[in-house]
Amino acid sequence: HLDIPEQDDSTGIYYSYQYENATFIVLNTNDGDNAVSETQLAWAEGVAQEANADPDNDWLIVLTHKAPYSKGPHGDESDVLALRDTLNAFCAEYCVDLVLSGHDHTYLRTPFLNQGETVDNTASTTTIEKAGVSYQQTTNPSGTVFVIPSTSGVKCYEFNAGMDLGFESAKEGQPYQSIFSGIEIEGDSLFFTAYTENGEVYDSFSLRKSDEVEKTAAELV
Repeated sequence: HLDIPEQDDSTGIYYSYQYENATFIVLNTNDGDNAVSETQLAWAEGVAQEANADPDNDWLIVLTHKAPYSKGPHGDESDVLALRDTLNAFCAEYCVDLVLSGHDHTYLRTPFLNQGETVDNTASTTTIEKAGVSYQQTTNPSGTVFVIPSTSGVKCYEFNAGMDLGFESAKEGQPYQSIFSGIEIEGDSLFFTAYTENGEVYDSFSLRKSDEVEKTAAELV
């Protein structure tokens, strides 16, 4: 079921949907000079509030065409920088788990970010194996992960490794081949896996939501 509010669709549309225990907010990033209009943002805030209030919803994922964090040719354009500011505030306010974007046909995965600043979740991250794939799984992480999962086609954009986004990427580059990604949600865990066109794992990570209280270092002794 898609929630498509009444809107001017001359530049695209924005909508949302819930699939089992995950809510997806799909933004139109061609909506005005700042990528996302105030009207659209207000609608997205309403969806996020409803999702966070729903006891059956565990995950909040945002999808955009333009990428707020990119080392491709559009990474420093004015509307992209405006989108970055907008999403930094939105993701922090509504505890967004994951932002998936496109536009620049490169690969980039940020560390966990809160208002553009890196959040250290090392203490709650462990390595797990699932179906032969290794994942760094972070339990109850603080911050949001932003991903540009490259391109599934044949057009590859120039990647500027020297561009300073203010953090060290968790994974970045220009693989110069098609990449396809999969998201699996199993119980309290989300698994993200990116594959090359040959089926090799290019990148992977996992998020886990847990109601268990984390023990302190002293309690573990």
